[in-house]
Amino acid sequence: MSFPSRIKTYLDHSSIHGFPHITNQNKSLAERGFWAVICSSACYATWVLLQIALHSYEHSAVSFIVDPNYLNFNTTFPSLSICQTDYNFELIKEAGDRIYGPDRDMNINMFVRQIAYYDGTCATCSSQCKDLLNCSGDLGYITKMTRSPCSYLITNCSWNGQPFDCCSYFLPLQTEFGECFSINSANTVPPQQKTPKLHYSLNKTMGPVKLEFSTKEKLNLYLHSIDDVPTINHPKLEKISAGHEDHVSEYRWDFKILEIHNDPLLKSLPIRQRECRFPEEKFLQSNDTYSYSGCMVQCRGQHQNQLCNCTHHLMPKISGMKTCDLNGIVCLSKHLSKLRNPLCNCTTSCVEPDFHIISFRKIGKQDRKNNRTVDDYRRIVVRLLGHSSQRLVRIVVRTKLDLVVSMGSIHGLRYITEPGRHFTERVFWGGVCSLAVYFTYYLLMASWYSFQHNAVNFGVETAYLDWNTTFPSITICEHEAPDKIFDAGTTLYGEGRNMNLDFFVRDIAFFDGTCNSCTAHCGTTVNCTDDFNRIVVQVRAPCDDLMGDCAWGGVAFNCCLHFLPVKTEIGTCFSLNSKHTTPIEGVEELHLISNKQTGPGKIELSVFEAIKLFVHSPEDVPNLNHPQEEKVILNWGVVFDMVLHVVEIENDPSLNEVSVRQRNCRFPDENILQTHNYYSYSACVVDCRIKFGIKMCNCTHHHMPELHGVKTCGIEGLACLTKYADQLRTLKPRGSSKKGLECDCMSSCTEPEYTIISKKTVASDEVEGSVISVSMDNLPALRFKRNVVRTKLDLVVSMGGTAGLFLGASILSTAEWVYYMFIRKRTPRRENTTFGNGAIQSSTRTSYKTDVASKLISRSRNLARKSPGTRFKSQNTPAIRFMR
Repeated sequence: MSFPSRIKTYLDHSSIHGFPHITNQNKSLAERGFWAVICSSACYATWVLLQIALHSYEHSAVSFIVDPNYLNFNTTFPSLSICQTDYNFELIKEAGDRIYGPDRDMNINMFVRQIAYYDGTCATCSSQCKDLLNCSGDLGYITKMTRSPCSYLITNCSWNGQPFDCCSYFLPLQTEFGECFSINSANTVPPQQKTPKLHYSLNKTMGPVKLEFSTKEKLNLYLHSIDDVPTINHPKLEKISAGHEDHVSEYRWDFKILEIHNDPLLKSLPIRQRECRFPEEKFLQSNDTYSYSGCMVQCRGQHQNQLCNCTHHLMPKISGMKTCDLNGIVCLSKHLSKLRNPLCNCTTSCVEPDFHIISFRKIGKQDRKNNRTVDDYRRIVVRLLGHSSQRLVRIVVRTKLDLVVSMGSIHGLRYITEPGRHFTERVFWGGVCSLAVYFTYYLLMASWYSFQHNAVNFGVETAYLDWNTTFPSITICEHEAPDKIFDAGTTLYGEGRNMNLDFFVRDIAFFDGTCNSCTAHCGTTVNCTDDFNRIVVQVRAPCDDLMGDCAWGGVAFNCCLHFLPVKTEIGTCFSLNSKHTTPIEGVEELHLISNKQTGPGKIELSVFEAIKLFVHSPEDVPNLNHPQEEKVILNWGVVFDMVLHVVEIENDPSLNEVSVRQRNCRFPDENILQTHNYYSYSACVVDCRIKFGIKMCNCTHHHMPELHGVKTCGIEGLACLTKYADQLRTLKPRGSSKKGLECDCMSSCTEPEYTIISKKTVASDEVEGSVISVSMDNLPALRFKRNVVRTKLDLVVSMGGTAGLFLGASILSTAEWVYYMFIRKRTPRRENTTFGNGAIQSSTRTSYKTDVASKLISRSRNLARKSPGTRFKSQNTPAIRFMR
């Protein structure tokens, strides 16, 4: 069969709509021309869409979303590297004495300095070494004799207040600045002696973590990921110089981290598409793991080798490249501008976090408490300010399978059973259709999984001109004060009481999960009462005695009309702007809204007792596991100022249509709790703690919200809860083996993010009680938006498209299958006869023709009998003939 004939046959029998109309001889020329134009346009559009799909796969395979589900995040403390500087000229002079002797030319000290701390230039090498100075000696030896070991540079190290041996954890790291010392780096050489492991991480239940050490040298400090290394092009905000200023006694460097989590499918994409490398995908000779900074160091080394046939003596060793001598250093100095910013094909690391530097402060000697004298050492404090409330997630949105789906089309089920097909054809189409069914199933499952687990993502909105930002809820809870407990004990039990009763009064009035006096004293040394309410009322102050002088944005308001009582697990507190309080009838609501017209919000008040202050979202409640940075204990007689930043979450209106399990959060009105009217993560934790207490001790303590049918604990019940206090107070992730409470609690869909910018407490004799100010730093310039990206309609479209692409199926195909399989009645079978493709096909074609012919001849004879005038020319002339 010729090629044009094959094309015509294909068009005649093609399953693509429109092609058969082009070659159908029964169609008019206009019709055939119309379908030719339509099909040509469709083919062109298909080609364009295929190009778009291919381009999207090549260049837009990866996208970023923001994941705020931070409940089980462990935020890793970054690596901190310290590098000695050339500030201490006395050390350089001593090195010159050791290397060249005391009778040397003093100008040689400048040469020693520029070699030991080589930064790309050596003016002495080119201007004086050739003619005036004897600059002999191994450059590496000069460096070694000049620079100090770790033990000289830093001392008195501690992690979260726990001291550790500095040089067992600050390990040598070879950089292009020479040997530095780095903690928590993947590129340092492990120590020969095994040391206890430090856990460089924090989570929601922990407060800020900090690394501290002392130094009397000027050091450059570099903050970077564990895979990165310090470089000449290190980001300016992530590098500081500290330790050399006489008027400074302490340096404080505060920062936050936004980590990156990667889709497991990301590794299936080539590096060119994802535009990042994982640390284990290393090709560097200078470092053990891949990082952008490590790649830049190696690239700079390669450029040095190309220009001067060597790398300088401080560079990490690279195979096949020799170390520069003095002439090489002179050559490198000439090409400084080229080597500072070489053209390098370096991709970013897939796991490199984003650092947000909050502040860098220098505390002078006069600012230290009690005006203590400070020795030559300066304290350096590096703090990670709290657990990150979101992280970036790099997701794969276009895989190779997506590309196949966008380009594929499989038909051919009929070729498997069609009569007249060769065995090999049937096997071929059977295999093709089996693959189509497999990929259809695979993609349907992938669509279902995406609908179940990736129906929602986060974006960032910056169109903030008309936003109304809600001020957080402020809750005031009274804190224990020894003098007040003593007075209450005197009132309750008299002056001649057993003083152990005061411990009992404290444990009852401010019960926080333990009642040690219930187990140690009650029933043995003192008689304890079960009338806990009497003790609480006697000790804890009502609102009018607790606070006053409230103002919002400079406008005064009555504190106790808006700070309303709320039942919490740490006792009755007073909360402003909380969903869990009951408004007083007839009192106008206080609208705590900040926008472009009002400016950033500010709450001011005075308190007259020691208190705990909690900052939280309106649906949250204070609890034992409240984030450390969002609460503070204030004793009597202080002025306290807190500045915070608010980032709210906006939700897609269609988010309610997505199931709770899919969006992985609950709205406040989707309440499943027995203890609170609105859902929140903290309320869920309290509910979980109550259920565990009931399970273990068959009661709840007297501060807890009341549950119908559950009794309040007495002395024995509190002793039982004390027994399980460690487990009740600690939350643990699901599946963890550590001791703690495992609560299946989702975050709230509306919970904003609060970042505490500063907390400042100053003792004052001029105030009666304490003065508190809580304010926003500025109006938010962005907010997160939770978007629905996969609805039920998207699921139907995705599944229908998959079935159509791979099987050529549609909803009509499904209806047709049901019709033929279950509804249509079987017609009487014509023996050995089938019909297909508009032509008669039979394995007994001759018998069928004979049967039809006999019927037609019989009919002709009957007509002849009825019409005598009709004659046949010959009895041998056939009455009919078959035409193919």
